[in-house]
Amino acid sequence: MSDVDEVVVVVEGEKQAQEENGDDVDGKEDEAQDGIEGEEAFGDVERIASQFDDALAIASTNANFQQKPPRDFPASYRLNTEKEKETLGIVNNFSRQFKKLYKQRKPIQCVFTNECDVQKFASTTIRPTLLPYEKMRTMEGIAMFVSDFIAYDQLENPTEMPSTLESPATTLYYQHGTSVNMSVVMVSLLEGAGYDAYVVYGYATKEVTTCSSKRKDKLKVAHVEKKEEKKKAKKKNKYAIKMEEKLKSMYDDDMLNREREKQRREEEERAKQLEEERKRRLLPAEDELSGLRVHSWVLVLPGKRGVVEPCFIEPTTGLTLFVDDPNYVGVESVWNSKNYWVNMQRCEFGLKDMLFDLNDTSHWEYILPLDDDVGGAKVDVPTSWVEELSVSLSAYELRCPNGMRRVQLLNETVEVFAEYINKDGLVRRVTLFDNEELKNVRKITNTYKHRKDKLVKYTQTFPVLQNDTAMDFNRNSNEDEDEDDEFVVSSYEYENGHPFKLKQHSFATDDSGTVVKRTFLFFDDARVDGLKERTHIGDEMIREVFAGRNDRLQMRETTFVGENNARRVGFVDEQQENEVEFILEKYNKDPILPAHKCIDEIIYYSEDIQIKFHRSASDVSAATLDLEKPQISEKQEVKPIVRENVSHFTPKTTNEELKNFQLYDWLQKCLKMESAAKKSVKMSLKETEAIIDRVDADNEVIDLHISFYDTMRNEKSRIARAQKERAAREAAEHQARQAEDYLAPYLVKVEDPNNIDSVTAAWLKDQVMNDLTRSLKKRFHYIEEECAKESKALETKTLWFKQNQSTLSNEEEKEFAKFRNESLFRLNILQKRLAEHKERTPRISMEMEHRLRSDERLRALHG
Repeated sequence: MSDVDEVVVVVEGEKQAQEENGDDVDGKEDEAQDGIEGEEAFGDVERIASQFDDALAIASTNANFQQKPPRDFPASYRLNTEKEKETLGIVNNFSRQFKKLYKQRKPIQCVFTNECDVQKFASTTIRPTLLPYEKMRTMEGIAMFVSDFIAYDQLENPTEMPSTLESPATTLYYQHGTSVNMSVVMVSLLEGAGYDAYVVYGYATKEVTTCSSKRKDKLKVAHVEKKEEKKKAKKKNKYAIKMEEKLKSMYDDDMLNREREKQRREEEERAKQLEEERKRRLLPAEDELSGLRVHSWVLVLPGKRGVVEPCFIEPTTGLTLFVDDPNYVGVESVWNSKNYWVNMQRCEFGLKDMLFDLNDTSHWEYILPLDDDVGGAKVDVPTSWVEELSVSLSAYELRCPNGMRRVQLLNETVEVFAEYINKDGLVRRVTLFDNEELKNVRKITNTYKHRKDKLVKYTQTFPVLQNDTAMDFNRNSNEDEDEDDEFVVSSYEYENGHPFKLKQHSFATDDSGTVVKRTFLFFDDARVDGLKERTHIGDEMIREVFAGRNDRLQMRETTFVGENNARRVGFVDEQQENEVEFILEKYNKDPILPAHKCIDEIIYYSEDIQIKFHRSASDVSAATLDLEKPQISEKQEVKPIVRENVSHFTPKTTNEELKNFQLYDWLQKCLKMESAAKKSVKMSLKETEAIIDRVDADNEVIDLHISFYDTMRNEKSRIARAQKERAAREAAEHQARQAEDYLAPYLVKVEDPNNIDSVTAAWLKDQVMNDLTRSLKKRFHYIEEECAKESKALETKTLWFKQNQSTLSNEEEKEFAKFRNESLFRLNILQKRLAEHKERTPRISMEMEHRLRSDERLRALHG
């Protein structure tokens, strides 16, 4: 145990020690040198700090904090309890001794002045709170919420920790604060969610403290790289006429390749020089305060909520980072709601070798002894003086101050919007540029929520400019570039629930605005036809991919003839079917049938049909069948097949020759399949036009989905709820009036209740009195019957007991005695109620007579 551990528990004589300013620890300086190491951990900062002598005094970074007078704060803000005073005495004693022993280090900043100008211990400023929102239960959700919800204010003096630290409740209220305020809020929420989190007081680079766009973070969670799809080579038609190859000179080709290689190397060298020049131009100027800029961030240690290794969270961006991130150059201390730890490790080379085991006293020195091994004196941190943290639903949904936040990163701009603040449902926009110069936009990604058309993301990718030599150099010239890199690619992504079961709609346009390629992705499990993907390549081809079909159709590819193809007019007219060059279909193998009987690929030409069957494992090649289309008779009948019009190949292992009737069956089947394929192509073209029209209409008239329970935004729901509540209130009032009005059930039968004549009044009186008499008699007979039943049951049980008394056991006798007592009790109650009813009946009748005579509605009875 070090001498500092012994000293911090000494509370006696604290006031005198404060007046003497540390004279009581001079004798222990030499001994404490052996117990605590690292007095030269951070070096002398007075040289640079002297440049800020003329700066303003450190105060609240947000002027709005002063708008609330101290008297409006709770008493815990304005006063200190006895336990808080005792804790402040221990903390101040530790701070004095640390300052005396380590003169080259900055004084410990563990006591701050709150918004009421009252000194508070840093650990008591943290108020662990779990907000009642789903995303506030995870580390990522809390980090992003704090970075979005609170606007970042830089320190007035970049090399000094502020002496004033407002409560996290005040920071949440005004939505402004320094990195220290944001870290305190984040740790309060993380501890409330069950994480082992700490506020870090240390030093960071200028890019971090100023939220510069040129910072490069070492992310804890690396981005998952998207696998680039290899460019599919266009399948050559094996039946196309082969052109004669032209003779070429190998010498000329070699000289041409050498010239091209020379030009390529010169371009690469020139691009490399431009890239280096650009990087030098973008390098930040040398920071004279490097290593001295004060900053605060969050440390999360493993052991709780599935955290397996230490990590940092930057409060200004909400990013989770590695603990050896080069942007953080030193740590002075850390604290949470339980204690305060001072770092005793050297940080000359950053944090790459720093250990975060706070229980290791050789690396971390704690202020409050929380263990019983310190002379038997255990000191607990006082209860937090901060009022309960709360964020209203409207403020939580607004997310950012004024509903939006803009963050400029290295080569991209991120804009965050509150839900429902934009009419189109936009909640996030990310603009990606080619490089750090932020000149050429490469990609724009918009994220949406609550769209009725189920749109969740819209992405627009722009081609790389030809004059951007630096970007061309970064590309790998050996790899094939994607065709879409030459065009502007727009992509719409939808969630499940679109009318056409659409998942993604993307298209590429050239400089003139012509669509050269259009791709649709569908939720195939939600479609009857199992369509998974449909691709339109210009006006030349349509490719459709299927999944989970009963007929095992895997792909259909339709190729049109020339430029004026059927797609232009929707492929509706029967006379235009001859503009289709061929239709190719691929099928999966049927596991039941043999391979040579299962169609693998079938091509429908205008004059013939070519079939390729699946190949079995024992065969070298697959079986094929070519059928020429016969002429159709006037009665739409297929003429008999001729052997000369058939070309059939089978492997030797099969060696099965098809009969004429079998060939005829295959022909009939293929013609039906061709007819169905053409019909499907027509429907696909119509559906494509309908999807495009629907997407355009949805983009022109945007409607957002508002929950029925969101009465703050759903005006219809609010009006309907108010009407329902008013109707329920009126119905309750009507029932209450009916309950008070004894004539209500009878006035319903009267034609004009407002004008009652003498005959109607006499009838009403007779009806009321008859019903009252009948009700009283019914109650009298009911009580009398119950009394008779109870008497008969007691009499029967008593007779049974007398007859069998000699043979009954003690338990049976006790049971009879219990039954007799209960029966006599019930019988006594019934007899009393019967007597009371006989006594009350005449009085009730007289009261009703008096009530009828005094009722103004029956005044016709008295003339």
